[in-house]
Amino acid sequence: MCGQRALFPLITQSLTMSLGFIAFVMSATAASGCAYIALSGDANRCYPQFGLFNWNNVAQCTTAGALYSGCTKYTSMMTQDTSGSVKPAQAMAAIAATFGGILWAGCMFMLFFRFKPWIFKSVGGLYIFCFVAQILTLLMLNDDTCNGDDADAQKLEDPAFQCNLGSDAVLSIIAAIFYLGIGITVLVCPVPKTQVLTCLGNCCKDICGEGEEAGCGCCTEDATTGAVVETTNADGITQANRSTVTETYNDDGTIAVREEKTNPDGSTTVSVTTKPSSDPVSASV
Repeated sequence: MCGQRALFPLITQSLTMSLGFIAFVMSATAASGCAYIALSGDANRCYPQFGLFNWNNVAQCTTAGALYSGCTKYTSMMTQDTSGSVKPAQAMAAIAATFGGILWAGCMFMLFFRFKPWIFKSVGGLYIFCFVAQILTLLMLNDDTCNGDDADAQKLEDPAFQCNLGSDAVLSIIAAIFYLGIGITVLVCPVPKTQVLTCLGNCCKDICGEGEEAGCGCCTEDATTGAVVETTNADGITQANRSTVTETYNDDGTIAVREEKTNPDGSTTVSVTTKPSSDPVSASV
């Protein structure tokens, strides 16, 4: 029963790790790209593209479109001439990508180590923080390139001039949505009672409660509520002396013990008792 219930935290962890890795990759790609802002206008004009940390200048303007020279890091002079929106956007992008990678690595550790409830829930809160930071990279659109004197000057020369979201901005938004989804999942889902992979191993089997497996957390009352355990004991010589003990774990924490015993004369005796979950139950031979 415990192995079946462990599938839920395993699926949750797998979903968190896979989406978290994708979100981290998209966040890092958006931060390192050079097409966060894609300028456009008259068909006969070509405009450069601007990223959070890099920009892509036009090498040649053709009838088919612009040929770009490649990503180039902003110079200190270029950042000094900005309206002040680029640096906050850069900081938010760095925070979102860094925390996204750290949290993804932390989710890997959750498979092998049992995290305390407050630590587990903190992971969800930090993913929500990554979502906020990732969304704040849109401050880049408030730069003079899109909203300010530079944009007004471009519109005077080219009435069709406009500032569009580039491919890196789209990646940034998708990464933010993934961060939000992971954060909500972690906050809403129950905290695993043990290491996910341990619960799928030998725990909750015959050796549960013995040796190194004792206290593993799988065989708690919550994990075995409603489970039915049957044991059959025989003397190995005859079927005359045989007893079957059935243990049913009730929702209130008690254990209903039903013993069906075959007497030497062939008759059957059935007895039912109720015991607290903390009392050990042993089968008679």
